[in-house]
Amino acid sequence: MLIIWLYQGIEICVAARISRSYCGDWIAREQPARVVAMDAFWIDRTEVTNEQYQKCVDAGACLASNYEDVNESDYNGAAQPVVGIDWHNAKAYCEWVGAKLPTEAQWEYAARGINDHMYPWGDTALTCELANYLGCGHKTLPVGSFPDGASWVGALDMAGNVWEWVADWYGSYMGVAQTNPVGPTSGTFKVLSLIHISEPTRPY
Repeated sequence: MLIIWLYQGIEICVAARISRSYCGDWIAREQPARVVAMDAFWIDRTEVTNEQYQKCVDAGACLASNYEDVNESDYNGAAQPVVGIDWHNAKAYCEWVGAKLPTEAQWEYAARGINDHMYPWGDTALTCELANYLGCGHKTLPVGSFPDGASWVGALDMAGNVWEWVADWYGSYMGVAQTNPVGPTSGTFKVLSLIHISEPTRPY
């Protein structure tokens, strides 16, 4: 698996720009914009596949996906991203491979970078040639199917295909500059990230 290195000293403006017409009422939850600085980190280039996750299940370290018995062609191909796993099993998989879930800030940096783009590939309008999203079909596609939709660091499928678990608890954002933010210390819900569809993971 290819892993991408993101250099130290990075500083981004998080949640500075979101499409109100697309996001609807929850846009307020993504505010206020704030400056975030982070240490260097690695992140996997793609989401975790069914084949990769099954090895964790076979080793007894992860529970099987809730989609294990559904239509093979829709969700369970070896190269399709694993879906139907909760945050605990996403975390368990990452730990099993010697990694961990990225924080929300790390995920967003890998997806958007420092240039305040609307999408991982820039500001070009979302199309079915750039990402697998609602309207392009009813199933997940093999990871890495949209090379033209890669983020600025080459991370794939950060928009579309499936939602991705990150480490943070869901909560309000601080409107001040932060370094290596990890979110609230506790909460009710964990954060799912997507610039836009289940719940695989992408270790870092």
